[in-house]
Amino acid sequence: MATTGKKFKRTMQSRMKHRQRYSAMLNNGVPLENVLLLTSTDCLDVVEGLSLGSINKSTRVISVENKKHLQPVIEKTLENLIPGQWDLQMKNIEKVDLKGEKLDGMFLDLCGYLKPEQSIWLHNNQKSFHL
Repeated sequence: MATTGKKFKRTMQSRMKHRQRYSAMLNNGVPLENVLLLTSTDCLDVVEGLSLGSINKSTRVISVENKKHLQPVIEKTLENLIPGQWDLQMKNIEKVDLKGEKLDGMFLDLCGYLKPEQSIWLHNNQKSFHL
């Protein structure tokens, strides 16, 4: 019985993440210029953006991942999906230096609560976000 409950919970979490990703990438089919994403290995947010038209061949994707062992897989997936249009930064999101670069899209699936250092990072980089 416990296994069924865990499976149900995972399924519901997966559905919620899909809805959130869909909403974040919708953008009424208007292509984004610069987007910041926490992609992981499947790059589902990029796939969603491509299918909705919010990511196209001129969109620059800044991808952030903090697990170094996933780097080769993410690089291969990004290159297959959007060749030459991506910048993969292997660090925690709060360590990313946006240098005032303007972003018109962002989906940060933090897999939990917003940590104080992430909140400070968002505040310090608010000029980059004109969403």
